[in-house]
Amino acid sequence: MVTIPQDDPVYNVETFMKLRPVFYNPKDDCGDETKRYVGLIAEEVQDIGLREMVSYGENDKVMGLGYDRISVFTMKVVQEQQKIIQEQQQKINDLEEQIKLIKSYLNI
Repeated sequence: MVTIPQDDPVYNVETFMKLRPVFYNPKDDCGDETKRYVGLIAEEVQDIGLREMVSYGENDKVMGLGYDRISVFTMKVVQEQQKIIQEQQQKINDLEEQIKLIKSYLNI
């Protein structure tokens, strides 16, 4: 089993924020050309360093994205953000406690 390290330089919030959702019409025989789809551009995902999310064909040709793999990456980002939220909540709680102490000291 391979795990993504907490300090991985690629799989983090900063990289996640570089993902650019777009609307597109499918090319070739990949779908109904009259419909508009939403997704990511595989080449852009590759360019920001998320090669494991991209599906390749012959001669390393980009074929598409593994959206199931992207959802796993999203879980890591949510975990990272949750850690930040918990740290910020602790700071808020500490500051509120300090304010109470100051108010009691000043008889406010």
